[in-house]
Amino acid sequence: MGDLKRYERFGWDYDDVNPPDPAAEAWYLRHLERTGGPVLELACGAGKLLDVFARAGHEVTGLDLSEAMLDLARRRLAGLPDDVRRRVTLVRGDMADFDLGRTFPAIVLADNSFRELPDRDALRTCLGVVRRHLAPGGLLLLTERRFDPSRYPDGRAAWPFGEPRIDPATGESVRRRIEVRLLEAPRRISGTMTYEITGADGAVTVEECPFSGPVLEVAEYFELFEEAGFAAELRVGYEERPDDGVTPMLCFRLITASTAR
Repeated sequence: MGDLKRYERFGWDYDDVNPPDPAAEAWYLRHLERTGGPVLELACGAGKLLDVFARAGHEVTGLDLSEAMLDLARRRLAGLPDDVRRRVTLVRGDMADFDLGRTFPAIVLADNSFRELPDRDALRTCLGVVRRHLAPGGLLLLTERRFDPSRYPDGRAAWPFGEPRIDPATGESVRRRIEVRLLEAPRRISGTMTYEITGADGAVTVEECPFSGPVLEVAEYFELFEEAGFAAELRVGYEERPDDGVTPMLCFRLITASTAR
């Protein structure tokens, strides 16, 4: 979804906004027990899952476009035992344009990161790059939050300023507001995250971080996967349940079509 500013400047609040989810961690680990390592996580962010995978004994490579988020991951990893930390490699790169010169039995693209890409062409490009990095018989685990049109009455949605959080680097008090518009043809969202920053002296400044990205229905995911040469299976809620059309978390398991059984 476009602008990196919200990660470079405000990514420090990522774990508060998206706290660890034991059900998600267990779902990934169940599949990684089958594939083994090494594992590649795209858009790895602050390293929340890298930590989990490495502690479980997997060698893991984390790729992210934001150097600030990779710095957060480095700080997290610094607190791990030496043998666990050595299992993790961090790489700065674009998940739609990278070449690591190797393949992986498992690739992870977690929790709506796929739709961080700006448009459907970028989504297709990403899937092509992923397929080239997936070992024969390998597994792509991709999780996305289901699009819910009821959240956008009249094509708009807004969330007021939340509780302030303290920027650990500056000591500033920061709170965030979100405004989103739903656009058609092709369907996408466009919005702004507005940050109100209060310094130690009481001075208040405001920074805006625009974002945009595609909106996909379930059928559109499957169309993209098929175009890229993947066979896909959908379960919901990290619980291996068939799609009920309602559960927010979509859990896709993809293999290359040539290895599908």
